[in-house]
Amino acid sequence: MRKNNTKYRSSFRNQLLIATISFSIVPFIIFLVVFYYVYSLIIKQYADTARQSVKTAASNIDYVLNDVEKFSNSIFLTYEFSELMQRGNRSEFEKILRSYFSSRDDIDGIYIMINGEFYYAGAEKRNGVNIIPREELKDSSGEIIWFPTQERYIKVLSSVVTKNCFSLNRKIVDVNSLEELGYMTVDLDEWVLKQIYSGLAEDGSQVFICTVDGEMISQSNNIPMDSLYIKDVMDKIFTQDNRSYVEYVENGEEKVAIFSTCNKGKWILVKTILKSELYADLRKLQIGVMVIGFIFILVTYGGAHYFSSEITKPIRDIIKKMKEVEKGDFLVYVDVKGNNEFTELGDKFNRMVSKIKGLMEDVVNSEKQKNELELEVLHAQINPHFLYNTLNTIRWMAQIKGEHSISNAIVALVKLLRVSISLGKKMITLEEEIEYVKNYILIQRLRFNQDFIIEYEIEDKYHKIMIPKLILQPIVENALIYCMDDEREETLHIKIYTYPYEDLLRIVVEDNGKGISPEILKNIFKEEKNINKFSTVGLNNVNNRIKLYYGERYGLLIDTKEGIGTRIIIEIPEVY
Repeated sequence: MRKNNTKYRSSFRNQLLIATISFSIVPFIIFLVVFYYVYSLIIKQYADTARQSVKTAASNIDYVLNDVEKFSNSIFLTYEFSELMQRGNRSEFEKILRSYFSSRDDIDGIYIMINGEFYYAGAEKRNGVNIIPREELKDSSGEIIWFPTQERYIKVLSSVVTKNCFSLNRKIVDVNSLEELGYMTVDLDEWVLKQIYSGLAEDGSQVFICTVDGEMISQSNNIPMDSLYIKDVMDKIFTQDNRSYVEYVENGEEKVAIFSTCNKGKWILVKTILKSELYADLRKLQIGVMVIGFIFILVTYGGAHYFSSEITKPIRDIIKKMKEVEKGDFLVYVDVKGNNEFTELGDKFNRMVSKIKGLMEDVVNSEKQKNELELEVLHAQINPHFLYNTLNTIRWMAQIKGEHSISNAIVALVKLLRVSISLGKKMITLEEEIEYVKNYILIQRLRFNQDFIIEYEIEDKYHKIMIPKLILQPIVENALIYCMDDEREETLHIKIYTYPYEDLLRIVVEDNGKGISPEILKNIFKEEKNINKFSTVGLNNVNNRIKLYYGERYGLLIDTKEGIGTRIIIEIPEVY
């Protein structure tokens, strides 16, 4: 045993306090540094990111417009197209026009007027030639003019649908003679623009494209914007010098307008958003700070828990050992390292367990002797009753004077007695027990005048299961004594079979006798003996022996119905 040590012992409370403080300082400093760094970074970059996204969308719009302009140049600047315009071959002209139209999916229609003739490829517009703005183009010299979005009426079979289109318009001029040949209009659906700036639209924001004069080209929602609102925004935009955003107040709400020019400065892409929405990242940062703070608390708690766990480990070890002692294990030993109160507690615990172990060994030895005596008595109970019945059978056989029968009965009796008086061997295999029952049945067939049937269905894998001897024969004997009488008309059928149930084995003895009455069933496992009417001694003996061998969980179950039969179920563990 460890000797008592009177040296100074560190206080448990001080150890826990020092561990908690030590573990909290470093995470707290890291948290502050990371927080201020991320906060300043977002403050600096959130506006630049928003402005850059608008600028990128404007560049993409320019790319599409330039691409359509190049496409329009490629139509009338080709030699083949010029030749067809000169010859006036309508079918060939429309054919090549359709080929140009089918080469793109962002164009709604191409409309051309040459020498008073109107040609088109694509959607058929209800106002036909009138969609070409000849008046606006007649003073031009062939340059491209983009017109704002207008509502077009498209013929679809017998109906008319509307579509918002913006258009490229130009005068067609012969490149050699500079002679005016006609006019061209290329319509594009507004969705071409919406697809480009759709990524800018957020909750609480509006995106629109308008001319520098305030004419609407496209907008992110279908609610028409008030012209005064657009004019007001445009006035604020034009007051800025070399800036791409402006802050203002509208209806008491702070807003930001972020803008960028496109179409060679003739159009302006504008995104208006509430300032609170634009600074949503800051709110996310605040949430992030809260999360980080929560994590910090968890980390701090985890650190404190870890150190306190290490400090209190001896207590937990002692508690664990106590639970093992509760379960009956008195070989446990607590080895507490260190030089504090827990060391002394561990020594006291070890001495206590040692004393309890000695006392329990005395009690166990006493109970073991008692159980062995009870088992011997229970085991011997069956022999007088059984021997009496067997000798009575031989007496009847002697009256009959059948020599072979007497010989067979004596052989079977010898086998039965060999098993029943071999008290030193308490466990036998299920196969041996079945053989014992078969010898017993051989004798009983000579005793009773009535025929009876006994059937065995034992799975091969259970033949070598070890069981207490003489647990089946008393049950079969009960079935024969109680069920065989002169008034019985139906042949007695006894069946012995096995099957697994949960984590144990069930051996069943089933008969089609007259069942057990509730009065007898209620007292069947009591110590009372009623040999004349029903052999409760046999069943009670078997039930008690099984419980002594295996424990209270195991034993006999009785399932009976008067006039139908009885099932005696033996529940035992699978022990080989």
